[in-house]
Amino acid sequence: MKALKAISRRLHRYLGWLTGVVVAILCATGAILLVQPEVERLAEPERFIAPDHEGKTLLSLDDFLSTFEKNERATFEEPTNVLVARLNIPSNPNRTWYALVSARDRNDRWTYMAYVDPYTGAAVAYGPSKTLEFFRTVRRMHTSLCLNPTVGRPIVRYSTLIFVFILLTGLVRWTPSRLSNKQAWKSALVPSVTKGYFRTIYDLHNVLGFYATLVLLVLALTGCWISFSWFKDGFDKLIGYDRESRYQADFQIAEVGETTTSFQGILDKHRAVAGEKKSYDVFFPGAKSPTPICIRQSDGFYYADAYYWNQYTGELLGVDRYGNLPAAQRVRTAIMPLHRGTFWGATTRYIFLVFCVLGVLLAVTGYLLTLKRWDIEEKNVERRRAREAEGADDAPVKSE
Repeated sequence: MKALKAISRRLHRYLGWLTGVVVAILCATGAILLVQPEVERLAEPERFIAPDHEGKTLLSLDDFLSTFEKNERATFEEPTNVLVARLNIPSNPNRTWYALVSARDRNDRWTYMAYVDPYTGAAVAYGPSKTLEFFRTVRRMHTSLCLNPTVGRPIVRYSTLIFVFILLTGLVRWTPSRLSNKQAWKSALVPSVTKGYFRTIYDLHNVLGFYATLVLLVLALTGCWISFSWFKDGFDKLIGYDRESRYQADFQIAEVGETTTSFQGILDKHRAVAGEKKSYDVFFPGAKSPTPICIRQSDGFYYADAYYWNQYTGELLGVDRYGNLPAAQRVRTAIMPLHRGTFWGATTRYIFLVFCVLGVLLAVTGYLLTLKRWDIEEKNVERRRAREAEGADDAPVKSE
């Protein structure tokens, strides 16, 4: 155990010194990306909050689509076909609805996004948030340190891999040498703030590092999965995931006929079957299409339940749930949501935010401890030299 701790101490120290700055940048930028939705709403509340709707009622889904598409067609100089391909309907009646719009004229075809007042069908904002460039810069810093990708990405990639070893060696260092000593376990689990400045820093680094290890290890390992193809391939083999035979929901309309129901009627049926959730994402097929309407809803879990409805008859064709996936595919699909903090919506985003801030704190306290150790070592060398000099002065002079 002593030999393992000695090796871990040296690895933890030198690997942390080598990559601490990069790890701090990754944790800091990761924390900023986790609060992107809140920053966007603060920067442009008018984009996300519906205008004053006192005394108004929400438009039905059919009226909303017809009104909005009519308003959009009127904004183009040339005749343009406009269809809503996807619509996000939040549970909060004060929020705007987000629409992904497909447009086509005689020369071109394109898509754009719009935020729409659900009470009037009028667009209140177009395109991405004005914070887009800021978050693009943060993301570049997170993935390549804003350097040339051929230089920055390898630095980030290997720093993330080294971070895994830093966390594991830190866990070994944290473990008390005497496992049966209750006082040692108390010191390992509860930081002391009454024994001086640098002892406080050491305890914060040691104890908070232990509590942060699990989440930071998840972020580091998923980062390695993203960065290294050999890591991804090895993980797929470990869990038995076959990319060629992965499950995909496939619900088709047997026969295209006359429409006997409305979009609002389908949404009402969906609510009766699936219940109220936080929000709905409605994916609309084209006219006379064998593709069904897909309504996705979630209580925060990253894999939303998808309900497929026949747009002509209003019949429920089937439901795609997380539990339908093979076990290996359930694990595989969870990796990116885990790394992005969206595994369970706002809950995991806020939890990961706290631990990303702790990651920055651990890097800073690690460097402070390193500087303190260097200072102590330098003073020890000076004392040793002073004692050696004093010994030389006190040595008896040999007579001839």
